[in-house]
Amino acid sequence: MLILADIFQDNMVFQRHKPINIFGIADTDQHLKFYLEKELIFEDDIKKGEFTVSLPAQEARENVCFRIESSTGERLHFRNVDIGEVWLAGGQSNMEFLMKYEEIYEYELIYCEDDHLRFYNVPQYSFFGEEHEKFKDNNGYNKWHNAGRENLWCFSAAGYYHAKYLRAELGVPVAILGCNWGGTSASAWMDTETLKTDSDLFVYCDDFEKNENLSPDYADKEYRNRRISNMKFTRRINDCLLYGYGESPIVKASCNVINAFRPKDIGLGWQSFQRPGGLYSTMLKKIIGYGVKGVIWYQGESDDHYPHLYSKLFSKMIERWRAYWNDDFPFLFVQLAPYEPGKNFVELRRQQELVEENVKDAYMVSIGDIGMKTDIHPKNKHDIGYRLALKALGKVYGEDVVCDAPYADTAELLGNNIVLHLNDCEEIFISGGALNAMRIITEDGPVKIQSCAVDGNTLTLKTNCLSKKKQISVEFAWTPYHEVNLYNEAGLPAKPFRIEIR
Repeated sequence: MLILADIFQDNMVFQRHKPINIFGIADTDQHLKFYLEKELIFEDDIKKGEFTVSLPAQEARENVCFRIESSTGERLHFRNVDIGEVWLAGGQSNMEFLMKYEEIYEYELIYCEDDHLRFYNVPQYSFFGEEHEKFKDNNGYNKWHNAGRENLWCFSAAGYYHAKYLRAELGVPVAILGCNWGGTSASAWMDTETLKTDSDLFVYCDDFEKNENLSPDYADKEYRNRRISNMKFTRRINDCLLYGYGESPIVKASCNVINAFRPKDIGLGWQSFQRPGGLYSTMLKKIIGYGVKGVIWYQGESDDHYPHLYSKLFSKMIERWRAYWNDDFPFLFVQLAPYEPGKNFVELRRQQELVEENVKDAYMVSIGDIGMKTDIHPKNKHDIGYRLALKALGKVYGEDVVCDAPYADTAELLGNNIVLHLNDCEEIFISGGALNAMRIITEDGPVKIQSCAVDGNTLTLKTNCLSKKKQISVEFAWTPYHEVNLYNEAGLPAKPFRIEIR
């Protein structure tokens, strides 16, 4: 008997131009033959136990029958299989963020029907056996869906728009593998051995062990917490929060009621979805080896307790994911959106830039123009998905497009004015009149910018009092919340930067 990994189902999508890995468990030694339609494409002997077979790479195709025949007489048939582009959508709640919450969802429903834009969501279980408790409604998980009016609601919004634009440009099937969970650190998505053996990163495991099973009746409290979290009333209130109704008095009161019934001060434990290495074991491992073109990633908010370590943590996670797959695939990731309560977000964004600078084939997308002041979940995932797709087209597929956000790394003092030369653009423009998010700081405090002038990719900040200052720095989008309105010719918002003039 053959038991394949759950992801192998009707309507699945294989990555083109890469070996197709088929993996699972066999109850005996046997010989396998693999067919696309009536064509035998590969055969191999496998041993009892866990197995992986790598089939030859294929060109893009639509709606083919994939068949496995065993020497034991067993046959497995998979229908409507596509071969095209597959992207893994990872991270926390802003990647998990479902289409039903997205700001133009109702409009998108009109145009979303596409049999060859598909998605698969890995079930969200934080420990082995949790699925048997049946607390969770898994509608939308562990099944391949085509984009359509019935299914669009449960698609990662950023993932959907990323796939939609790639499909329009590439003309082949495109699929998204959703493997994400809100409120998670990057440490939850990698093996604990890596964390424990690193002199800096071991702190994530150390903190967990100090808080593990903090209360003597931890298991009972955690069980109660899961029951409360999965009550229909709780899920409805969570929906309201994600729709953006968090300021509603009714929603606030409902949150207080729910929190009043939650157990307090229970620490963490082996069942927690936030524990280091937990979701690597219970979610990521289920799809490791399944062929993908690359990863799109939106995460970092839950790592604000150690912001100075984030570049190392995230870089190490990228390194490990590539090792798990034995594939140096590209990582496209989203810089954190503006958010006023995010006191450590300035440093986290700087750390994300370090990852782009130092990790090969890691590319960052800027979204400094679409944040929400007191809501950590921007509802405009359309622009995020589009910018991820644009980055993929330019960096991964080699198309001649402007896909990098502009930024300045040098500033020149000319009298009372500062001249900034912006990179990754030929032209810049300011949307809406006055320039936002720019500050000039001197030893005496902030200096008012009287006006600014744009000439090609040069921005001049005009003041009336800088010529005698000794310590001058220019900061752009260097606050937790801001509203960027400085763009390049492709409509991409400028990245945060801070420059000292000496």
